[in-house]
Amino acid sequence: MFLGICDSPQQYIVRANNIENNESAKKFIHLFTTVTNTSYIFNFELQNPTKVIFHKYFICHHTSKKKSTNQITERNTGCLSSIDILLKKNNKNTRKNDDYLKYSPPLNASIKIVWTHNHAVDSCDALKFLRTKSETNNVFLEYFENGLTPSEAKHLHENKLLVQENSCTLLANANINPTMRHVYYLHDERRKDNFGPVHEPLPKLQEKIVVYNEKGVQIMIKTNNPWAAIVVIPIMKRAQDMKCSREIIFIDSSSSVDTTNTTITNILSPSKAGAIPLAIRIHEGQTEESYIGALLLLQKNFPNCFGGIESPLVFMTDDSAAEKNALSKLWPKAKQFLCHFHMCQAERRWLHDSKNGINLNNRLPLMKLFQSAMYSMSEEEFKNIESRIKYEAPTNFIKRFENNCKRQEQWVRFYRSRILYRNHDTNNYAEASIRIMKDIFLNRTKAYNVVALVDFIVSVGEEYLTLKILNHAHGRHSQTKRLYDKLCSKMINFNISDLKQINETTYVIPSMTTKNVTYFIDTENGACTYKMGHAGSFCKHQAWIHKHIKGHSQIHLLSHCKNGMNLLC
Repeated sequence: MFLGICDSPQQYIVRANNIENNESAKKFIHLFTTVTNTSYIFNFELQNPTKVIFHKYFICHHTSKKKSTNQITERNTGCLSSIDILLKKNNKNTRKNDDYLKYSPPLNASIKIVWTHNHAVDSCDALKFLRTKSETNNVFLEYFENGLTPSEAKHLHENKLLVQENSCTLLANANINPTMRHVYYLHDERRKDNFGPVHEPLPKLQEKIVVYNEKGVQIMIKTNNPWAAIVVIPIMKRAQDMKCSREIIFIDSSSSVDTTNTTITNILSPSKAGAIPLAIRIHEGQTEESYIGALLLLQKNFPNCFGGIESPLVFMTDDSAAEKNALSKLWPKAKQFLCHFHMCQAERRWLHDSKNGINLNNRLPLMKLFQSAMYSMSEEEFKNIESRIKYEAPTNFIKRFENNCKRQEQWVRFYRSRILYRNHDTNNYAEASIRIMKDIFLNRTKAYNVVALVDFIVSVGEEYLTLKILNHAHGRHSQTKRLYDKLCSKMINFNISDLKQINETTYVIPSMTTKNVTYFIDTENGACTYKMGHAGSFCKHQAWIHKHIKGHSQIHLLSHCKNGMNLLC
């Protein structure tokens, strides 16, 4: 019930019985401002009242209150309009002096409205200064939850208003259509609430661990400097149990994924559907100490993450001394291989660097010599190329080559072919995983901070990896079949009677091009003594045996085949 009293032409007093507390007072202000196209902001209230329940004062938003300057502007016109809400106590003493308290029900709320606006309240120019309603704020927060950026949310919201009746007035009204600045403010506040401060994200990340654990996500954090964290989503945990995780692990880092340039390191194992991360490390910097801190989290919390054993056969990395030293300290038994692409890239840059004084005409021949050494298939071939380099190359190139030869088992194909590394000569899996992280997980934008980065990994990563594996398992990628058919076509004239079986998993097959040469095929480990399958790559002999001896109507390649299919999930 409301009763209006006109005290003067610009002053009104309203008595009401449905204002009982602060919440109902706010509802009245909201209703009044919506109807009158005005905005009032809280000014002050009576503290610890004894004679009344509460007394609140609101003033027009076109004042210096909550403004950065006291100068007269469009927003600060010095408006004197106000609303004074007084909630009186109802007892025999107050009823003596206020007849409205004797009403049934009593009108114990007294609202004094001073309507002395010195600005327009019904023009489009005035509507743009109105404060945005909480309902509108919630609509935009919902847009952000659905993944829209501030500009996308603003565009969608205006399109919705445009098709409504009286759209021109709605678009001009900041109550309903906030300014771009306010939309960005809402977006920033939401990010702070969800992800914490930009430069101090760890407390918020620790707070959200419980939520992540409910989704099956495991997150471990090291808080002391340099801080580190590892993220293991359910599909990564299952990948840790794959047998191929025992053989070769790819590692690569990037520091351009969030606004604070935090380093993210992918630890991947090859599967028949491509590389699958075993864990994602997030850490501060790329020093040896920071790498050790992050890797220790993995080693302590997932000690047998390499296919059920403590250490893989090989780590494949680029030539980062800090990363390689950290790996050798924590997993000393594992071999370390260098990516051929990064080796060639570093050599080419050195040759083209003018300060090294390499003649323009000598750069390409020297590069070819280095590549020939890198792809040597025998010790004799490597030694011959080494002799040529020492005879033909400049002194500084020879010195550089000799330094590289001190770790020849890491990059020369012959010296590392004694290990079952499936002929992975590059770190392309890891390089591609960084590109996928930026393109698909982050949509070519930088994450707000570490907590936002973890959110992207958790929300997007599991879905992306699951679809990737299922698409491969469902035969959606025809490249596997084409490679398989190509290998089988090279053995089309082979006579099955020439094949000899030694035991259940070992076969001897003669060469089709060279007389008196035979190759041994181990189907259990997926290896062949032929040059293409020597280090475990899937070769034509394995393909032929699979198709004619152990084949099925569907293509299920040998257990360790790099190009095979596998239902990881």
